[in-house]
Amino acid sequence: MLIQENHILEDRKDSTIDHIINSIRSLLKGDLLSIDENSEQLFYEYIKLSHIDSSAFSYNWPYIVQATRGNGFYYQKNKSIVYFYFRESSNNPQRHTLVVVNHLGQDSEASVCEISEAAKKLNVMSVIKNIDKDKILLWEKFGYKETTESWSQYSFRDDNTCPEFVYNIKNFINFEFSRRTKSIIKKISKENNYTLTTYDHSFKNCGLNLLEKNSEYLESKGVDFKKEVVFAHQFVFDENIKNKSVFAVLEDDKLIAVSYLTHVGDNLFFNAIINEKKPNLMRFLLWKSVMHYCDSLKEEQRPLYLALQGSENDGQNKWKFFFNPIRTIQRTHVTNK
Repeated sequence: MLIQENHILEDRKDSTIDHIINSIRSLLKGDLLSIDENSEQLFYEYIKLSHIDSSAFSYNWPYIVQATRGNGFYYQKNKSIVYFYFRESSNNPQRHTLVVVNHLGQDSEASVCEISEAAKKLNVMSVIKNIDKDKILLWEKFGYKETTESWSQYSFRDDNTCPEFVYNIKNFINFEFSRRTKSIIKKISKENNYTLTTYDHSFKNCGLNLLEKNSEYLESKGVDFKKEVVFAHQFVFDENIKNKSVFAVLEDDKLIAVSYLTHVGDNLFFNAIINEKKPNLMRFLLWKSVMHYCDSLKEEQRPLYLALQGSENDGQNKWKFFFNPIRTIQRTHVTNK
């Protein structure tokens, strides 16, 4: 009975979003389409056309799939493209917010404004994520302001709450971290015999079980809602994503973690780690996965930089900092609410 009720609720949600999309589409001059398995190539074509900080975390395709929760759309007009989804209000299921997670190409800000204004006519407000701090004044001229309302009870501005970190890959390989981080990695390396292998479909059920346990643990710690953790990591199991490197981490043939990386040009983006609850395992696997990936390449093929997503809280931010980033990227949210 509960499963049937959940299906009914999902059908109602999809029906509401379909109505919003069709209404917005009628007000636009460009093409508004659902993200599908053919969208990845188009995204990277726009990356090449755009003047961007290529180490910023929103410039890899798995991030777009993750950020739109696998139910995203894009608006394409002239030489610009906007990626977005609809976020349901936690205290009012009838209300949605249009959330732009990325925009690329020439004069893409104009396309963001166009779609936001169309949504506003339907009483749907917009939040634009991943805005560089030095562009806040530009967005204010367009009628937007930096958000003051918390994204959720767990974070102020989702993964823009804390800065993104960029690391020098050579420094990473040479183990140039804080003393405590080096000590943790050496200790775990000495006491455990973890092996990494290429992830394939045979690991999926165990991987999903890991995600279920991990999401329950994070909710119990007050990090995030269980369902949000699950939704945020479904992209790991999306077989349509082409440009990716996914590793299964084994201990005596038992899957204890899945790590996910994306190599784009000079940058290696670390998208996710799903792991068993063991002290400091995540930070060890961050190092181990990067080393494993780089060891598989000739030196001239290796990326120059490692990019980590911004954190939602100070705890996540702190351990990433101890890997000694060479710079940070501070981004924010703006809204027309």
